[in-house]
Amino acid sequence: MIRKLGLAVLALTMGCVCAHAADISGKWTGKFITPVGINNYVYNFQVQGNVLTGDTNSSDTGKSVVQNGKINGNNISFTEPAKYNGQAITVTYTGVIQGDTIKLTRTFGPFPPDTFTVKRAK
Repeated sequence: MIRKLGLAVLALTMGCVCAHAADISGKWTGKFITPVGINNYVYNFQVQGNVLTGDTNSSDTGKSVVQNGKINGNNISFTEPAKYNGQAITVTYTGVIQGDTIKLTRTFGPFPPDTFTVKRAK
């Protein structure tokens, strides 16, 4: 009985460790090259548990908010509603957190994905 209880506590503890979300709260900056030029981005993230919120500011699409944000360990995903050439678009992001960098992939519409790295602002 005690052994089963000990194993249950260990399994629960390991589950909590695996589900721990990385805290990426704060300002992150990066840029990527598109067919129309360099796009500079600033991300201001807030993390509460496994929920990611915040805002974005792009030299191309302007200011927006982080929506549908999730963090699972070192993996993140979120969407960004934006306007491009007067058209409403939804940009979808996935990424991997690696210390003070995040490797992001963004997709929207019929365009090929953009992959770039953002860094924590110091």
